[in-house]
Amino acid sequence: MPAFSAWPNTGDVFYGFANGAIDVFPEDSLPQLCRSNITTIYDAIMDLFVDWSYVYPDDEIEIVEDIQHLLQFPYGTSFSCYFFIYQVFIAEYDPLADGELTEEEALESSIILVNDVLTNVLFNLGYMYNDILQTLTLVSTELKFWEKQGRYWGDFFIRFWYRRSFLTNFEY
Repeated sequence: MPAFSAWPNTGDVFYGFANGAIDVFPEDSLPQLCRSNITTIYDAIMDLFVDWSYVYPDDEIEIVEDIQHLLQFPYGTSFSCYFFIYQVFIAEYDPLADGELTEEEALESSIILVNDVLTNVLFNLGYMYNDILQTLTLVSTELKFWEKQGRYWGDFFIRFWYRRSFLTNFEY
């Protein structure tokens, strides 16, 4: 394992952790939208306030687009990130909320063991095993070692709370 340096390795671990946790969600989901919005705003801030690699007049459209991203940041990011956190960690799904169970809800309810976390662990056991294996076998000379470690840790962590919905035909 390479030596851990507080800076920049801490940032690499957090970046990897966040991406590892988000990568388990479907492509058009709120978590993916939240990550996309944060990445866009981060790039705009870096371009406008840190790097300023624009060449006038060739990049005037890029400058205006980055300013537009800054103006859209509060609503777009707060909306998608708030509802992502609410959907995954706070909201409880009640299949009996409408008074009856559909075929899919009945199957899912019959498969749930004791509670959702235990079911999630059993459902994701293969992924979690792979995350542990990848963490232990990652070569210390690997490029972006700490980011990859964080990615495996984030993927492992989110598996306690997330699994794909069950379908009666178990399609992916």
